[in-house]
Amino acid sequence: MKRSSYLILTLILIGALVPKLAVCQNISRVNPAEPNEKTRLLKAIESDPDNLSLHQDYLDLFSAKDTVQLISKYSQLGKKYPKSAVIPFAFGGFLKKVYHIKAKDYFEKALSLRPDWAEVWIKLYETSYLTTSDSIKIGYLKKAMDKAPKNLDYRMRYISALQSVDKMKSDSLYIEVAKRYPDSLQAGQALWELSLYTDNKDIKRAYYNQLFKSKHATTFRGAIFDYFALLINNSEYREALEVSLTMDFKTFTNNTLRWKFYTKVARQFIEAKQLLNEKQPDAALLAFNNIKLKDNFSAVSIGAADHLFLLKAEANDMAGRTSLSYDSVMNYYSRQPSDLFSDIMFKYARKIGKDSNQVYTDVNAIRYKGVKKATPFSLLHYETSKKVALEDFKGKVVLLTYWFPSCGPCRAEFPYFESVLKKFNRDQVAYIGINTTPEEDALVLPYIKDSGCTFIPLKDNPLWDRGNIDWSGAPTNYLIDQEGNVVFSNFRTHKGNERTLELMIAELLNKKAK
Repeated sequence: MKRSSYLILTLILIGALVPKLAVCQNISRVNPAEPNEKTRLLKAIESDPDNLSLHQDYLDLFSAKDTVQLISKYSQLGKKYPKSAVIPFAFGGFLKKVYHIKAKDYFEKALSLRPDWAEVWIKLYETSYLTTSDSIKIGYLKKAMDKAPKNLDYRMRYISALQSVDKMKSDSLYIEVAKRYPDSLQAGQALWELSLYTDNKDIKRAYYNQLFKSKHATTFRGAIFDYFALLINNSEYREALEVSLTMDFKTFTNNTLRWKFYTKVARQFIEAKQLLNEKQPDAALLAFNNIKLKDNFSAVSIGAADHLFLLKAEANDMAGRTSLSYDSVMNYYSRQPSDLFSDIMFKYARKIGKDSNQVYTDVNAIRYKGVKKATPFSLLHYETSKKVALEDFKGKVVLLTYWFPSCGPCRAEFPYFESVLKKFNRDQVAYIGINTTPEEDALVLPYIKDSGCTFIPLKDNPLWDRGNIDWSGAPTNYLIDQEGNVVFSNFRTHKGNERTLELMIAELLNKKAK
């Protein structure tokens, strides 16, 4: 991710844009052209103003620094051809590309001239992510779907967006797509997204299994990779083996190396767990230690590190090395707390005679080992134009995030921050957002107003030596305790781990010992 701009990485499924896990990159394009090429294209546009391709070729010759010049030029074109919806649509596309706040105005102008143009409703949705409420944005997608009812891509985008406001209806519409259009790629996409949007492991497994058994399994192999990892984490090793063997048989590309690796891992888990069931902990531990979840040859990995970690602790406990099991789980918990690891940590603690106070003393001894004071700052507040210093928040836990308005991963993370922070007294917890991209200063306050985000918006200073709270991309997050120590850093919060952030904050507020 670069500091100046971003690109939301997407999964393209027959043109459908399905947000998964996005990253911010520099999308700046500068395509210098000879003046006569610009002149030629402009003359062609004036002869055929409704030719969208001509507009796109012309606008591709410009970059963000040419925006003022182009606004004047397209204003003239609009006045000359007032009935053309293509002119504002094309220029709205350029402004959208350079993240200009006026892009939405041009798409709205195109719609006023041609309200049945479904693609414009899609562009209006994409442009409004900074300044419009979810319900209005979803309304744009519904308009697109209604204007082009046979377009399954538009339908899927509407259903996906609906998850944030009406999950039950969204799930029902996903199922309808899967049933009504079973041969379409959107049916496979629907099953995958259904699996992603549920926290219930049994329901998630059922959707993955339906996709695995469908004709779309090889197309949506990413979902089947996730299904395999889910089965491993559920200790359903034989079922995981069946999946890997079946997919290996169906696959005729380089992914066959991945499935062979998965098959090897599933068999290793079966053998190691069998040794544990037979009360052979040392042999089981050796077998677990031989399991590698990342294959350097095929450059793939399996998301089951926590599961394997806990199995090794179980083997040590069975072998009478409970103190070692406790130490390993407690060390892990100190860095990344969760309810699962808490339960297991306290189980081992009880076995070796430690009470909760002793456990928290151990946790904080590890957690605070080597911590340092956060590098001080004094930055401009966007709303008050006054300087705000880190020292102003002494006595509070501080959640600090580096972001910028057009950063997709940042915007995706904010709702989870807000969900967690609602559980705390905001007199005890401060939430600060430092915008890293001065080119988007004008977007900061509109975004905060329309998104409902509650962080204190500060402007980064490129001359500030950030020290131990630096950033290399957005989002970058830190948790600072009441005394100004950086305790947690470089973590991410999402639907599946909100509880981790909650525990981090709660335990900083209620330290048992240091």
